Amino acid sequence: MKYFQINKEVYKCNITVTPQVQNYTTQRFTQRFTQHRKPKFRKDAAHYNEEGFIDGVKPTLQPIRAGCDAVLNFWCMSPSVACSEAFKECHSVILASGTLCPTETLKTELGLSFDFEMEGNQVIPDKQIFASVISKGPHNYPFKCTYKNMQDQTFYIELLRTIRDVCKTVPKGVLVFVSSYRILNDMQKYMRFENLQTDIEKHKKIFFEPNRSNALKQILADYTFAIENAGSDVNSLNGAIMFAVFRGKVSEGIDFTDDMARCVICIGIPFPNATDELVLQKKSYNDFHSRSTKMLSGDEWYSTQAYRALNQALGRCLRHRNDWGAILLVDERFIEKANPKCPDSKKISRWVRHRLIRYNDHQSLLKALSLFVDERMNDETLKPVKKEIIIDVDDESPIPSPSSTSNRSSFNSNSKRGSFNFPNKNRKSVPTGSKSAFGI
Repeated sequence: MKYFQINKEVYKCNITVTPQVQNYTTQRFTQRFTQHRKPKFRKDAAHYNEEGFIDGVKPTLQPIRAGCDAVLNFWCMSPSVACSEAFKECHSVILASGTLCPTETLKTELGLSFDFEMEGNQVIPDKQIFASVISKGPHNYPFKCTYKNMQDQTFYIELLRTIRDVCKTVPKGVLVFVSSYRILNDMQKYMRFENLQTDIEKHKKIFFEPNRSNALKQILADYTFAIENAGSDVNSLNGAIMFAVFRGKVSEGIDFTDDMARCVICIGIPFPNATDELVLQKKSYNDFHSRSTKMLSGDEWYSTQAYRALNQALGRCLRHRNDWGAILLVDERFIEKANPKCPDSKKISRWVRHRLIRYNDHQSLLKALSLFVDERMNDETLKPVKKEIIIDVDDESPIPSPSSTSNRSSFNSNSKRGSFNFPNKNRKSVPTGSKSAFGI
């Protein structure tokens, strides 16, 4: 409680109310109600100690909302609180990741100043990376993935036609990322139109990111099995396709090496839900403090979150020097965003934006993609190494991979000491001295 008293300005108290029985469809209808002052409890429900804090709550027969479960949250509006606490006794701190860019926004959020910054070059040769913006569908339907446009049936049919053609061209594993579970549901619904699901299943076995975390392990096992046995008596298809959500269980931390992801298709720019109470509170907090500090404005923070999620998903495709794959950004807005004159261009990972190519029509894209795949498949030096997709069995959350497609590091030094102690998962404690923190 003392911790919250000291940092009370950066916390918001919130009650989240959700239906007691939820399924894949109703999950998105979660409602949040923020408390801006001390909530009023019934006299018979709580006991206050001498300091005025609640030290116990009696069971009550009256729920906050009938048929719903309520969860009390404390939302931290500034990550600098955690960083200052974690690093206050460190001599040196290293932050390393392939998705730290843009570092200016990172530094303002963390409240740290870094003495040294280093951005490594892409270790994967250009010939092993195919990156393109898809601005139109097979019938020249424009792809602009706004909320309004993605209510249109024609949009989804054209989108699924594009995915179908990619599945014909690219072997093994294909990952498709969308912005929300609502869109994931719509993709599943519109697959039934024009036999699109049947057409895709002629080439790939179809998987969807599960709603429940405990189902992910089996889904990944089935996905891996389908790819490893592609073209055999067990699976006559040429691989598998996984539909998933940005910021979801599949998009961050899981290592889709080699054949597990020969293509990543990112649909739209994954902006956070603009009506979510947590997002609204964070934007309001940043807008207020940006007037007197270097903190990002609410809109700038909102935009940065979208591109961080995008870059995380893009990194699923290429995991080591001998890996290869295609990256397809489906949204005409990426043409402008990748332009060096656009302020948002630096928010897209450098190793991707410098390689983005726009083709004049759908057939030109497929022809170039087919040529790229054929050349890579015939390159004897790029034969894949069999590697299992790794997830943490204990908490069923993905384990970050030590490999990265690009590296951006920031070094904060408060002393001239040059040695570093890297954490060892087999040890219970880390020796004192200079330390390093990695988020890869």
